[in-house]
Parts: sequence; C-alpha cells; structure tokens
Amino acid sequence: MIPSMARYANFGKVVTKGVEGEVKGDVTSFLYFYANATYQDLRDKRKNEIGSTAANPTYNKRMPNIPYFLANAGIELHQENLFGGRAQNSRLMVDASYIHEYFYDFEMSKYQDRKIPTSFTIDAGIEHSFENNRWTLSFKLKNLTDRVVYSDLNRPLPGRNFAVKIKYIMK
Repeated sequence: MIPSMARYANFGKVVTKGVEGEVKGDVTSFLYFYANATYQDLRDKRKNEIGSTAANPTYNKRMPNIPYFLANAGIELHQENLFGGRAQNSRLMVDASYIHEYFYDFEMSKYQDRKIPTSFTIDAGIEHSFENNRWTLSFKLKNLTDRVVYSDLNRPLPGRNFAVKIKYIMK
C-alpha cells in the first residue's frame, strides 16, 4: 500500500472520554439559533505490540486522525409569504464550523508537522419553498471566506463554492 494512503486498523483497546453540548431553539417567531461543541479524547491503551511482549510506542497517545475539539453554530431567519403570495416560506441561513488542529498520525514528537490544520468556515444560504413546501429552491455559498480547509485524509477541500438545489415532493 502506498504510504500516503489512509487505511483503517482495529486498535483493540481504546479509551474514549468526552463531552458534548448543544443549544438550539426559536429565539423569536422568525429567528432560530443553534450551537454545539464536542470535545473527545481517544487514547491507545495497548501496553504491548499485538502478538509481542515489546512495549507499544503509542501507548496512551491520542488516536490519530480524529479531531478532538469541534464546534458549529448557526442562525436562521424565516418568514412565511415574505415575497407575497400564499403557502410560501423563506429562510435565510448563516452557519459557522470550527475544527481544532489535530494530528494525521500518532503524535510521537513535539516537532511533528503532519497535522490537519485548524479550520473555520462560514456558509450562507437562502431557501424559498412554494405550494406548502412542495417545491423548494435553495442557494448556498459554502466557505464564504475562501479559507484553505483540509479533509480528515489531509487532502485540500474546495475553496469558496456555490450550490443550487431544487426539490420537488410528489404527493
């Protein structure tokens, strides 16, 4: 296998500790807000290498390629019949996402530089539905600030991009 390609392995003994929280709700009749955050600490607890008496060099090290702190927040303005007419609903949305930097491999040295860097992105969108949500037209601008963002495989993700979605529900 090519060394730079990701692969999954069953570590057999991992301890996971963490906490997460979420707050969401309607602030007013037209304003919705949500926020959530997660902290997780996953550690390799194998004292010896598999099938050996040799000490495991990654014992008690944080599991690689798993973010340990992430958070999201968003706000949505929604209004019925904003542009006139009947049986229509409009939503204006802004979402933010934060992922703290984490190691792509086990952290074996303080000089190690194979990290997935911290990412902070903001998305904005508008959605309008017609005929009691039978038709929905959505426009979304992702990564509004055009930041460089990497996937969990340490590959670059698209910069600022635009998406259009049309949804029809057959009744």
